[in-house]
Amino acid sequence: MASYRQVVAVERAMAVLRCVSLSKLATVGSIHADTGIDKATIVRLLETLINEGYVHRRPDGPSYEVTRKVTQLTNGYDKHRELSRVGGAVMEKYSKDITWPMTFAAFDGDAMVIVEAIRKPRGLVVNRIPGYRFPMLVTSSGLAYLSAVSHEDRQAIYRHLANQNSISAWDSRASDPAPVEEVIAEVRDRGYAISDDEYYKEQHDGVLWGVSVPIVGEQEVYGAFGIMLLSHVLPRGEGVEEYLPMMQQIAKEVAEAMES
Repeated sequence: MASYRQVVAVERAMAVLRCVSLSKLATVGSIHADTGIDKATIVRLLETLINEGYVHRRPDGPSYEVTRKVTQLTNGYDKHRELSRVGGAVMEKYSKDITWPMTFAAFDGDAMVIVEAIRKPRGLVVNRIPGYRFPMLVTSSGLAYLSAVSHEDRQAIYRHLANQNSISAWDSRASDPAPVEEVIAEVRDRGYAISDDEYYKEQHDGVLWGVSVPIVGEQEVYGAFGIMLLSHVLPRGEGVEEYLPMMQQIAKEVAEAMES
């Protein structure tokens, strides 16, 4: 519970600005229907927002739209940092139920990057930490993310990976993405991705493998949630059913928190 009284005028102003931002053309009536705020108050708030430069009144009718100035309100927003904050809280909530290392990863232009992690002392020889980057096309996080974005976005990612000046062997698969698309179709069908066997054999002598699910909201795909397992405890691809419902619930909670 807050230790101070909320400023009602600020709450109402933010509600009005949010309605205008979410509507192509907002009117006093539509804002009233969405917020329940008195129409006279809405008019005063709109005039204030116009005076501050955040809202514009269209000359062709009694409707309103936001201006470019609203983008200044997001200058300090860091999506990766927000995913780290939200994901960390959710991971802690489930840390007693999932005893394997957990990670949240986000897309970062040409790779996935870990934004938050919980590392467990369970004999793992590799600990993934925030800031660690890994390939898109062979890791469970990358494949989970790709399975959730649009076809157009995937094609753009493939083109970018294939056209890099110094392309890795793993990224070179983007030059002929048909086999990757087959893998992604399988990921989409079963609801989760597992790491490429060849990649982990080269990187970690096959002692590790990962499983990930995408974090999908109504507005965008935010990244992937994954766990890392030891092959001699759970062979690659086995035992996922035990963790999948909880992993999907974690991804759902994070997506909802990112959009709240």
